Amino acid sequence: FRSMPRCGLSRKRFSCHLAINTSSVPPGRAFAQCSARLTKGGGSYSVFWGRSKDLRTSMEARPEQLVTDNKNPPLAARYRQQAGHVLVAARFDTISGRLLAIFSDRPALGSMWVPIQSRTTGTHEAKALCAWFNSTLGGLGFLMRRSSKLTNPSFSQAELATLRVPDFKAVSASRLAEVYDQTKHMVVKPRKYAADDEVRDCLDLAASETTGIDITAIRDMRARISREPTVSNEPAIVYRQDSTRPAGSKH
Repeated sequence: FRSMPRCGLSRKRFSCHLAINTSSVPPGRAFAQCSARLTKGGGSYSVFWGRSKDLRTSMEARPEQLVTDNKNPPLAARYRQQAGHVLVAARFDTISGRLLAIFSDRPALGSMWVPIQSRTTGTHEAKALCAWFNSTLGGLGFLMRRSSKLTNPSFSQAELATLRVPDFKAVSASRLAEVYDQTKHMVVKPRKYAADDEVRDCLDLAASETTGIDITAIRDMRARISREPTVSNEPAIVYRQDSTRPAGSKH
């Protein structure tokens, strides 16, 4: 992504103001230590558990897995206090994955989904954050934090806390929250099909208006990302500078 064009990004419009309890038990491990999945009714509450690409295809979601706190009730009670309206992916399949953030009408928890808040968050801003993370600009933050695992990276809570988001004290959250409400039930395509995804284009238009970054540059980023080998699952083709035809070597 070092070849991405410079877009005149103003740091004054952005902030690392996500509230994530980085000292808490990591997602997934927390449920293994304090909760048990149930196949029938009678659970204490529902959480977001699986991350199959077809399990959640749109930004507004409902927790699907019943759990009970019978393993470690005190730890479960502490973890429930961190529930939030917007949750971000702690692990993401770059090839088949669709969403990097989901929104729940009621504060929720997740096994591989981390609840977050901005420090001045309300439901309006939570919707805006969900739209932001699923836009091209928001998604770049995740892709640039990948380490050794490029196609199925996981993100620590400390890493998630460093994600850049719009500073809603400096810019309005209204445009992003509005586009969330307009597209929340629409199917989001996997990122390798992002170049011609109508929903992602709507999100990018709102991100462009919020940040002042030209939409043409954002669309170019989106198209490049969709062709990136760890996203498209296709080999890279090397072109010679003196020819418009492929050199024939693939990486």
